[in-house]
Amino acid sequence: MPYIILYIVTCLIWGSTWLAIHFQVQFASPIWAVSYRFLLASIILFVFSLFTRANLKFPWRTHMFMLSQGIMLFSLSYICFYIATAHMISGLVAMLSALTLVFNIINARLFLNTHIGWEVIVGCIIGIAGLVMVFAPDLSSKAHDSLLTSAGILGIVFTLLGTIISSFGNILSKHMQNKAVPVLQSNAFGMLYGAICSGVVAVLMGETITFSFNPLYLGSLAYLSIFGSVIAFSCYIKLIGTVGPERVAYVGIITPLLAMTLSTIFENFHWAWYDFVGIGLALLGNVLILRPRVKKVSV
Repeated sequence: MPYIILYIVTCLIWGSTWLAIHFQVQFASPIWAVSYRFLLASIILFVFSLFTRANLKFPWRTHMFMLSQGIMLFSLSYICFYIATAHMISGLVAMLSALTLVFNIINARLFLNTHIGWEVIVGCIIGIAGLVMVFAPDLSSKAHDSLLTSAGILGIVFTLLGTIISSFGNILSKHMQNKAVPVLQSNAFGMLYGAICSGVVAVLMGETITFSFNPLYLGSLAYLSIFGSVIAFSCYIKLIGTVGPERVAYVGIITPLLAMTLSTIFENFHWAWYDFVGIGLALLGNVLILRPRVKKVSV
């Protein structure tokens, strides 16, 4: 499948999953919601693997990588995002999580020895300036929906923490594909391990097992498991192996815009001039980072 199609599918799905997460945390514990989501997704992937007779036997060392991927990419990062969404609107969580691009670039340099050019540094500065412009008015204690509350600050901290953990998961996914570990099977095991990890975290934190049969909760759970996890993650991780973790975060350009648009409709988010300018700067920074490099040809 051409990588541009993988990009479009991932962006369209993940741009709407933030709103579905908002519905999840309204009816059940965020940590148990993460566990349910990836448990259901892993079951679907295992059934598909058995149906297609895909190889499910891997050495224990590979399982250790899958376990690490599951803990970072399908458990701890999403626990942070779900908790953040319970404290601030989903569009702002999605917007702040776009910093994954920055962390991916830094980690790719540290762990994969990827060259970082001047355009990447300038793009990061511009992108961060755009995010600051979007958030700055809400950081005022006089703002109507000020983030300078215990809930708002908690939401920002958990979003940043989830973004950092997710970036490490992306680097690990690239390493696994370099080792020729199939995406489908690694996701199946990774999501299973992630679901178990989330369940253990919930028990350790004393979270009561909660589940809702509300149609909105069940519908959002099915959407997150099938589309947000099975389909979108398969496309995203395939992209990491194809174009690299430092460039796959181009997804972060589109998904926050879609998420904030949906927040306007469903969460009463109001746009101001600084939101448009900030998003414009964020887009400019990301495009500058990800524009194709022109190679000089000597004659």
